[in-house]
Amino acid sequence: MKNAGGLPGGGGRPEEKTLFITLWDLSLPTSEATADGARGVLPRSVEFPLVADGAQVWVRPEGATEWTLGPVAAADVTDPDEDAQRVVPTAVEIATLLPAAKGNRFEIGVEPQNLRGLQLGGYYSSPDCYVATRDAQRLVKILQWGTAQWREMYGAFADCSNMQIVAEDLPDLSRCDSLHSAFMGSGVVEGFERWDVGKVTDMTALFYGCASLVGKSVAEWDVRNVDSMAMMFMECEHFDGKLGHWDVSSVLDFSSIFSGCSAFRGRGVERWKVQKEANREGAFDGCFSLVEGLPVWMGGGESADDERYSGDGEMREERVRKFRKGPTDDD
Repeated sequence: MKNAGGLPGGGGRPEEKTLFITLWDLSLPTSEATADGARGVLPRSVEFPLVADGAQVWVRPEGATEWTLGPVAAADVTDPDEDAQRVVPTAVEIATLLPAAKGNRFEIGVEPQNLRGLQLGGYYSSPDCYVATRDAQRLVKILQWGTAQWREMYGAFADCSNMQIVAEDLPDLSRCDSLHSAFMGSGVVEGFERWDVGKVTDMTALFYGCASLVGKSVAEWDVRNVDSMAMMFMECEHFDGKLGHWDVSSVLDFSSIFSGCSAFRGRGVERWKVQKEANREGAFDGCFSLVEGLPVWMGGGESADDERYSGDGEMREERVRKFRKGPTDDD
């Protein structure tokens, strides 16, 4: 990986309002799934898997005003016509770029040109080679979305268990059709107000395992084009969003959408207009707080206390394993 101009650690003034800016805490542990030595990365570095082809990266200590030039995230593409997502395991080596820096918290800014997305939750470097990422738990804040047009958000912030969204601007999702697993297992609480998700068709497992998500900030989302909400809020044990305004008429898969949402009272979902052929399997497994019991569109008249909806954790985990890419315990 080379730096712009070929000079590592150079200074400069990028157009800051355009950058995608994140805050990282190097005092937090790396993932145990990946040994640092095996990847040849420095202890004071951040592994940032970007979907990009020539996006410039910048770095600075938290609170600083000047940026230091970092690497360029450029994929080694042998077939220019290849449609596959190109994940670049960009290493931002703090020890080299900022050798005099004392603290453990650093901001990383990525220029919007050629930035398509990121995949902190792991990715495939080839059809048969899954790569578990190292530093998802060290990402603590999204400070600014910038002007990048996001296209690849599959697993973007999955497993970022310490992350919060504090950005005052909004991500440009006008060219993004999938948020599949984008925040799976992350620490997000809120921060999704005013998001324009009108182009998105796949919200499968979007917030799966986000234990702290309450759901107030997604109440006004435009989901009219979404066809899959399978496991969207699965295991969000504090989720209790009011979703009565959602137009779910295009959704064909509701399987396990609220499975394990023990605090969910179901306010508003009774007004949903659901296609007859839509998959409803396990939609309310483990929903013990439903005010009116199961909505009519579930059919059959079962109550939330029936054995079928009592919340079998092993059953829910099996459903997750069917779709989540990457190694499993049986592999």
